[in-house]
Amino acid sequence: MAQEFRRRDKNVQILRMTGLVLLVALGQIACTGRPGSAMEAVQLQAQAQAKAQRGDYSGAVEAATRAIELWPQNPWLYARRGEYRYHLRDYAGAVADIDQALQFYPDAAHLYFCRGVSRAHLEDLEGGSTDMTRVLELTPSGDTLAALPYEVRGRVRVELADIPGAMDDWQAAAVLYLQAGDAAHHQRVQELLSRYAS
Repeated sequence: MAQEFRRRDKNVQILRMTGLVLLVALGQIACTGRPGSAMEAVQLQAQAQAKAQRGDYSGAVEAATRAIELWPQNPWLYARRGEYRYHLRDYAGAVADIDQALQFYPDAAHLYFCRGVSRAHLEDLEGGSTDMTRVLELTPSGDTLAALPYEVRGRVRVELADIPGAMDDWQAAAVLYLQAGDAAHHQRVQELLSRYAS
């Protein structure tokens, strides 16, 4: 579900990014004083993505870091490295990189999701809840992809002792999981609802 959410969010931005990457690449070639450094950074990011797809997130972070060294003004490279760090449970690193990227991509729901979960793991519960709220604001009403952010925000709200808010979120998640035909996640949320109902 999270992968599907991220994929759809990226499809919306891919056209924007393609033009931006080409435009910035041309500018970067002049700025770095080293022809080809932007292209080399793009190639390193492609290597990082291939490593991430194989589950080699350490290798992905390493390749993305080298790409950033060549092209430090490219926020998309920070976004990708932040996602790889998130998968490695380097939550502080993920938050730092995603903060950089969000300055340029304030409507990237998947980045708020990664940062929100990372913040919650770092015990920044308010920040985690705020990021999940932002994900939900960026997701169309009734979209089944909102189920996971509702579930996560509900878990964060329990930690903040906001049981009524958590219950509301889990009820919304349960409905959306049911609409999506996701019986396993629907059952998981129903168990949370039962546990905290009393």
